[in-house]
Amino acid sequence: MEWYAAHAIMYLEYTDGLPQEEYTVWENIFLVEAEDETKALKKSAILAASDEDIKGEHGTVEQGRPGRWLFAGIRKLVRCVDSPTRPDDGSEVTYSTYLVDSADEARAVAAGEALTLKYLE
Repeated sequence: MEWYAAHAIMYLEYTDGLPQEEYTVWENIFLVEAEDETKALKKSAILAASDEDIKGEHGTVEQGRPGRWLFAGIRKLVRCVDSPTRPDDGSEVTYSTYLVDSADEARAVAAGEALTLKYLE
């Protein structure tokens, strides 16, 4: 069995019938154990889809508007570096790659500041 980090994309859809100009997107990361990548992808999609609020029953409200979280798909699946031994303290379980214009912008990413960057992958 192998360990994988599944990057699941969820988005907020307003349910009040008014036009929606932008969508809030969450990237939730799940650890899944599976025999291979194909089974890990299927398992992670089922897990992520179970978080959907298709009927809007969870009462999500953002910017004063009711909405529901919907599953968009698995963006990427990463086999954990320490997969054969099971993830543990200090294990790298996933990664993301960005492109910025300067070292100052790299530090801004680390600080959680808002900026424009290029997401690679």
